[in-house]
Amino acid sequence: MVRADAEAVIAFLLAAQRGTFFFQDYANPTQRGTVTGTLTVSSATANSTTLGISGATGTFALGDWLQISTSLYKVVQVNSSSSVDLFPVLRSSYAAGTSIVYSNAKGLFRLGTNQTEWSIELAGIYGVAFLIVEELPQ
Repeated sequence: MVRADAEAVIAFLLAAQRGTFFFQDYANPTQRGTVTGTLTVSSATANSTTLGISGATGTFALGDWLQISTSLYKVVQVNSSSSVDLFPVLRSSYAAGTSIVYSNAKGLFRLGTNQTEWSIELAGIYGVAFLIVEELPQ
């Protein structure tokens, strides 16, 4: 990345040392599937992989991201327009009616370590690597 982009990432990393932050897959912010509507949970049991969905028109595609509360999930199997399997397992038993975000879905994360790796190439191109981990609900 060029310096302006690298400085934004460096500033983010410095601020992230203060605690938790929301993070998303910036390369894939919207769903690939045809789903629309105001989605809510119809059924969700902690440690299960299957999520029941209400309010959906259309279907998700494999790889779509979902946000429920502060947790981020990836669709790994589409069972129907009202049911998908997710990775990782559901973090909580979400109540029926809990909102599901499917566009710009984010999860709550923290730095895995305060160490970062970075480089500056001869052409002035920056590279930055860092580790983040999901902040699990209590």
